[in-house]
Amino acid sequence: LPPPPEFSTQAHAGTLSFEFSTQAERIIVNCGTSQSKGDEWQGAMRATAAHSTLTVADESSTHVLASAWELRLLGPRLVGGPKRVECKRRESEDGVFLEMSHDGYAAQFGLSHERRLFVSHDGSDVRGEDRLVNSGSQSTESSFATRFHLHPSIRLLKLGKGVVLTLPSGATWRFSADCEVDVAETVYLANANQIRKATQIILASTVGNQDVGVKWALKRATAGEIGHVPQPGSVN
Repeated sequence: LPPPPEFSTQAHAGTLSFEFSTQAERIIVNCGTSQSKGDEWQGAMRATAAHSTLTVADESSTHVLASAWELRLLGPRLVGGPKRVECKRRESEDGVFLEMSHDGYAAQFGLSHERRLFVSHDGSDVRGEDRLVNSGSQSTESSFATRFHLHPSIRLLKLGKGVVLTLPSGATWRFSADCEVDVAETVYLANANQIRKATQIILASTVGNQDVGVKWALKRATAGEIGHVPQPGSVN
């Protein structure tokens, strides 16, 4: 997703988040939005953590105005978001490559988020790398997490250092990473603002004064590969 419009009262802090579907079946999603569940739900759905992207120290890359008088005067506007967002796209005989970055965490943490994605031409192989690049002003250690929110229709089985995803059609996909893979509950809001329980994949780690990154992969499995979770490859 692109950066939110300046002073927007409805845009989300989901810069560099993405969704992924195969045919008509959704796999990776964002949590959605709420127009009738009240300000608390609407604010939660606008946060970076409600999107399939990276968060630092559980902070959003763009913030809603906090003080009461500002909210009364201006509404729940997003402020202080990324000033620089870059995206490059190229194709090869193997697939499509995206190289993206934003500086939404630069002011508070001295960090820039870089995301690299590869999608094969047949859509069966998706690889990614999320990196935090230190500008030199980050001296303390901070936690970070890359989240992948799954559509409620996806069944998930934790398998070693990865997970196996089963779609409603019965098709099976495998997710793996070069770090510990955790799963947790999340929510999904879609038709008629219905709140549905769902699952998210979380890759959590820490960043200090050195650049750090995580690599991950999502691949469609054949019948003989369902019990095997591959190691993520390079995104070149």
